Formats: sequence, C-alpha cells, structure tokens
Amino acid sequence: MEISLEWQDRIDQYLRNELGEEDNIQFEAEMKEHAALRLAVEEQKSMIEELSFNRDLNHFKNLAKDLQSQPEETIIQPIRWLPRLAVAAAVIVILCVLAFLFFSGPSADQLYAENFNPRFSSSEELLTVLVDNISLEDRRDRALSDHAISLEAYLVDSLSVDTSLIDLIVDSRSLEKEGNYTEAAQQLGLALALSADKKGYELFMEDVAFQQALLLAQGGKEEEAIPIFNKLSTSKQQEQSKTELAQFFEGLMYLKTEGKSSIKAKEILKRISLDSDHVKHTAATEILRRL
Repeated sequence: MEISLEWQDRIDQYLRNELGEEDNIQFEAEMKEHAALRLAVEEQKSMIEELSFNRDLNHFKNLAKDLQSQPEETIIQPIRWLPRLAVAAAVIVILCVLAFLFFSGPSADQLYAENFNPRFSSSEELLTVLVDNISLEDRRDRALSDHAISLEAYLVDSLSVDTSLIDLIVDSRSLEKEGNYTEAAQQLGLALALSADKKGYELFMEDVAFQQALLLAQGGKEEEAIPIFNKLSTSKQQEQSKTELAQFFEGLMYLKTEGKSSIKAKEILKRISLDSDHVKHTAATEILRRL
C-alpha cells in the first residue's frame, strides 16, 4: 500500500492521540492489515522519539553548563554548593540512563510483539478448506445453495466426514475466543491425528497445523510452534504467501525464545530480507536494522 499525504496526516493524528475512538480502532485495524502502513507508523514514531531525546539531551547539557559557569562565592561557604552539586550529579545520572535506553534499542520481546499479529482462521474457514479438499467446488456450491444447509451438515451428510473432526475444530474456535489458546491448540492436535490417515485431507491438515502453531505461540509455547512453522515453510502444496508467513513466524519464535542474540532468528530474517518479493521482506529488514 502506498502512503499518501492523506495517510501521512492520519499517522500524525494517531501518534498525537487526536483520532476519535472509532477512527483510532479503524486505523489500528488498517495497520494490522497493511505492513507498509505499520512500518510508516513505526518510522514516524522513532523519528519523534529521537527528536524528543535530542531536545531533552540539549536541555540537560545547557543546565550542566550553567551550573559549571556559576562563580564560587567563597571557600568558607562550601555547604551552599552542595545542592548544586547534587543537581549536577542527578543530571549526569539522567543523561546516562537516557543514553542507555536510546542506544540499546528495542528488546526482543518488543520486536516480537510488534511483528507477531496472527490472524486466526474461523472454524468455518477451516471447514471450507476441508470441503474444497474432498469435493468439487461446483458440487459444493450447488449443494449449499439448493438445500440451504450448513457446512457442517454438508460435510457429514454429503461427504461422510466424521462429526468428531468437525466438533474438534468448532470447539477449538470457542476456546480461542475465550483466550484458552493452549487448550484450543490441543483440540486441533486431536483433529490432525483424526485426519492423518485420510486421503485428500493434506492441504486441510496443513491449514489446521498452521492454526495450531499460532495458538501455541499465543499461549506462550513458542518452542513447540517452531517445528510446525519450519515444516509448513517448506510445503510444496500450500500457497506461497502462507509458506513465507510460516518462515517469518519461525524467525519470530526464535527471537522470542532465544533473544536478540539468536543466530537462527538472524539467519531466517536475513534470508527473507534478501528476497525483495517475500511477503515479509520489509518487516524482516526492519527487524534486522533494529537488532
């Protein structure tokens, strides 16, 4: 997405907290959808923080100079200088703290939080993938429109899909909505086991596995999500954008679990940054710049 002057004005309003509540929610939704907009906001925010830091730094420097330039009134009255010395010492401490915070850069957790914005599939979307895997699309559309039946009913009645599999997917969605991410991931794990030996379910199983990995990460089990994302990133039957997203998420999982010094995270992000056509090229390049 191209950042126009109109969008730039909205970015400024967002960072100055001048948008109304509804506009603010809509703008944040746009950021989640468009990586270019999210990057533009981060760049503008960093620029503002840098200008603010430089302004505060100059203020403290001038204050220190003023204190140093004050003439000594007398050697007999050193006690009067103690407050000024205390202020000067406090200024030095503040400068050191600000310098450390500014130059140390964002933490691994911060970079992870800024870039891990999973979009969960609904149970209906997963069931649609299952239908497309084992049924001709025109047959499915005709059945759903002519008989006005639900996806679940069509899967059971027309395609003879085990109702237990459908229940597991729907239950997982309900648990995810309640914030029970680990339990939701376990339900999908059972769904994968149930469909493992069924022909024609391969792409469906990969979509379920992707969802399971996202849920594990949301539940704080990033290490368990790593091998799943790694396997999905090399899939030959999945659409390219999803395999590239799995590769990016794998790098984020290593960043979260091993920190900014993670060699694996840097290797994965470096490969992505060198591919200008990669769906996460810009995001990976920016993370590497800030590491």
